[in-house]
Amino acid sequence: MPPVHVYDADRAEIVPFVPAWVTSILDVGCGSGSFGRLLRQRFGDGVRLEGIEPVAAAREAARTKGFDRVREGFFPRAVDSGESFGCIVFNDVLEHILDPDETLRVAREHLTDGGVVVAQQPRDDGAADTAAAACHDE
Repeated sequence: MPPVHVYDADRAEIVPFVPAWVTSILDVGCGSGSFGRLLRQRFGDGVRLEGIEPVAAAREAARTKGFDRVREGFFPRAVDSGESFGCIVFNDVLEHILDPDETLRVAREHLTDGGVVVAQQPRDDGAADTAAAACHDE
């Protein structure tokens, strides 16, 4: 069986980290939309599901997998000021960003009250670390 390309990985193991109460999800670097398809299956039409993807072919594929909207570009520039989501997901994304700390700080500004960031990134040993964190002002 050939390996799954990162754009096509569904990341099914990450779905349980997305809280059941969310009504809006932003999948940053959504690839071809396989993870979004799983989110749509779990949440049905009760959630607004959006993605951001810079690669045109992947973005077009994602648009066929249940997203309400797939934006062209990069986070956070592709998100309008004042827009918010109950959950923002970064699957295999943060390790490609020049300043991930700043990206997460800005993500916090785009969360609803009690919103959650879910981040997954690969480790050197081939495994992955996943974290879900509520972000709020202290």
